[in-house]
Amino acid sequence: MNEVLLAAFIGGAFAFLGVLVGIFSNTWIESQKAKRERLREVRLRLVSERIQTSEVMDFIRSQRKRKWRHFWKQERPDLSRANLVEVDLRQEDLHDVIFFRANLNKADLDGADLTDADLSKANLSGTSLTEAKLCKANLRESDLSGANLNRANLQEASLVGANLTGANLLGAKLRMANLSKANLQGANLPKVDLTGAILSEADLRNADFSETNPSKANLNAAKCNQYTLWLDSDFDSSQAHIVFVDD
Repeated sequence: MNEVLLAAFIGGAFAFLGVLVGIFSNTWIESQKAKRERLREVRLRLVSERIQTSEVMDFIRSQRKRKWRHFWKQERPDLSRANLVEVDLRQEDLHDVIFFRANLNKADLDGADLTDADLSKANLSGTSLTEAKLCKANLRESDLSGANLNRANLQEASLVGANLTGANLLGAKLRMANLSKANLQGANLPKVDLTGAILSEADLRNADFSETNPSKANLNAAKCNQYTLWLDSDFDSSQAHIVFVDD
């Protein structure tokens, strides 16, 4: 009899435990579904509307959370084509975020960490990037016209074909950066570190390189004119294989 009671008790305990597990599992599943739905809603709004900084950062943090199938990896937050006009992301951690074709026109990214971020073909015109970290960032074919990159760190960044007309790069670090075929017309580049930088076929007309040593950069086939300012007034552009354009 005692054995029967014990078996019944154990069976009941397991049944009760099963019910509890089922309840908690269903609650967790519903919570995850609701969370995914909220993220989906935010992602859709990112493309079509202007949203708050807190919502942007919540979305980025949620995307970085580890997934079970990639336990030791983090998701790469994807803000491709997002509408982030005039968004305030000063000092924010935006490393490795995808901003492909995103509209960041006149955004405030001062001091932001954009290391390894993908900003290719993004609209960064008029954007403030003072002291931003852009090491190894992908800025290929991005629009940085009129952007403020004062003292920004662009070491090893790719700016191939980027539009930097009228941009301010005073004191920027461009060591080992690739600016081939970039448009730097009228750009301000005094006190810039160009060690190992590639500016082949770049448009340097009307650009200001005063207080910058261009001798350690690759300037092959870059274009300059009489209004391009160099550190040394006697700088021989022909020796650097620069093409002088008379306009």
